[in-house]
Amino acid sequence: MNSILQPRLFAVVLSLLGQAAIACSPAVGSQPASLAEKVRTATYVFEGIVTAVNPPQATIQVTQYFKGRGGPAQLTMTGFNEHSCSDFLTFEQHAIFFGEGDINSMLTAVYDGAFGSTRAVSSENIAAIAAAVDCMAAYHNGQLHVPCIAVTGIDKMYGADLSWQASSNPMLFSVTDVQTSNGIYGPKAPINAIKIVILESFPVQVHVVAKGVFMNGCGRIDQIHTVRTGNTFNINITKNAPLVGEICTMALVPFEEVIELDVYGLKAGTYTVDVNGVTDTFKLDVDN
Repeated sequence: MNSILQPRLFAVVLSLLGQAAIACSPAVGSQPASLAEKVRTATYVFEGIVTAVNPPQATIQVTQYFKGRGGPAQLTMTGFNEHSCSDFLTFEQHAIFFGEGDINSMLTAVYDGAFGSTRAVSSENIAAIAAAVDCMAAYHNGQLHVPCIAVTGIDKMYGADLSWQASSNPMLFSVTDVQTSNGIYGPKAPINAIKIVILESFPVQVHVVAKGVFMNGCGRIDQIHTVRTGNTFNINITKNAPLVGEICTMALVPFEEVIELDVYGLKAGTYTVDVNGVTDTFKLDVDN
């Protein structure tokens, strides 16, 4: 009797497993939504790196926003690993995310059925997203404003103001202002706090002390880029990805970087310093 029931029970288990697999798999002949459709249905579209996973939630370090600009450098999303058997996030996963909800509280992942909610980071996908968001150029008073540019072969999207030399032949353009944004330089290092130090000298010297914590023992600073636009210093500190085959300890690793600002020749006034989204100000009492 038992020998008869066991094969039948095994067959029932296999049948249930097969139904579960079919339930979370795309239907035969179905196709994922286009990126244009994904952009339209999501309130926020951004590129980022997963820094923590606690299903159904994930913490993401944003490297650049495509839609819904001006959000935080790090945010929390929910809804992962619930609606798709293929959308399981991993630590330090690099992807394009689509979300809806309150960005200052928590976003919810926007799914595409069983095809998941994320997309791979590639120049082709970024170009498609750039075409789907409001990126139409505008010309006014001799200035051609280009909100965003998807560069072939480079997995980033840029913005710039171009000045048209109307008397030139052929038509020539020169870049007059580059709009800094998250993600131009690469994955950002996790900065927790900054301190501005004004040295007692003349001309005045200004140093910025940036402090942060890597989530594991493989964390390393890659590059530091400083760009001043008007009265704002934008400092981008990037980090290296773990080396292939590198074993990362789970210990938190604090770090500190000192960046000297180029303030020689600046007029008296108040200046803002932005380091990976963490801001502070300093004041020059006299022309430097």
